Amino acid sequence: MEKNNLTAKKRCNILFIIGNGFDLGLGMKTRYSDMYSSYISSPSPSDTVRKFKLAIARDKKYDNWSDFEMGMARHAHMFDSEAGFIECVRDFKKHMVAHLKEESNRMEDIIYNTFPQDKIQSVIFSAIHNFEDGLIPNDRRTVRAAKGDNPVSYSFLSFNYTYTLDTLLQFSRIGSVPVHIHGTLNNDVILGVDSIEQLNGCPYPTTRKMQRAFIKPKFNEAYDSERLETARSMILNSDIICSYGFSYGESDETWLELILQWLISDSRHHLVAYQFDDTAYDKFNSDILMDAEEEKKEMLLKKLSAPLLTDDVNILNQVHIPVGYDIFNFDFSKSSKEIAMV
Repeated sequence: MEKNNLTAKKRCNILFIIGNGFDLGLGMKTRYSDMYSSYISSPSPSDTVRKFKLAIARDKKYDNWSDFEMGMARHAHMFDSEAGFIECVRDFKKHMVAHLKEESNRMEDIIYNTFPQDKIQSVIFSAIHNFEDGLIPNDRRTVRAAKGDNPVSYSFLSFNYTYTLDTLLQFSRIGSVPVHIHGTLNNDVILGVDSIEQLNGCPYPTTRKMQRAFIKPKFNEAYDSERLETARSMILNSDIICSYGFSYGESDETWLELILQWLISDSRHHLVAYQFDDTAYDKFNSDILMDAEEEKKEMLLKKLSAPLLTDDVNILNQVHIPVGYDIFNFDFSKSSKEIAMV
């Protein structure tokens, strides 16, 4: 009788961090700019909200949600007390949730009733199991070596309010349910900044009421500390993190610091960061792709507070940014007939 192998293989923990770029890639209108005009022109329940709308109408149309959240924080000084600011946060959130629900319902209809389910399953399976395919050969081999031939455990940390990722994962048969660290459209939507300091010297006291309304970590601590600890554990216990459509913005500074801490803690940890880029790259000029990746790496490391790094700590080779490649390329804009012909 063959002797049992008692040496269990180490499990490789791979975490996907999903941001708004995921929904945008599906064709959903989930940018701040997609709801900016309709919010400004919507009826205002009070003079306070009306003045707030006039103030943000003078702002630029922010690219990322984190930019808008930081912009809202800069407007905190225009209120006499936290009550007025909280009223405006809640008014905008109500409009935002209604818009995102409409977009989510539209996408759910496409997923279930228009797009071939075998195609969805194929894209999801490839994206999750072969996410390193978009890297240059050297980096691809590095990440695959980190994965090894060990059993793999996948988990998902979503910074989105929508259930789109949850719905699509049902086709993957992985069985992992995403953790929505900022809540979902049906419950506990969190909008705001990362710390009191980011309110830029607010002229009035910020009570626990204000902190719950607009400081994301404070709300999570008071509302669901277990979810907060789960998310932290997911990051710190990962061997590889693949982020997709995550902006690495200031309003999520807590998580950026944690990812940096995770990278520094072990040179075997690798971060693969998929970022939106509409540049049409020539594949035959691979040096251009490498130049673009290097620039994106430098920008990302700055967002991760990389100036804190010393000469003795270098995480450059642990960060990988695929250029000109998309793993979640569903192309829901095509009809089911067009898809079938591909």
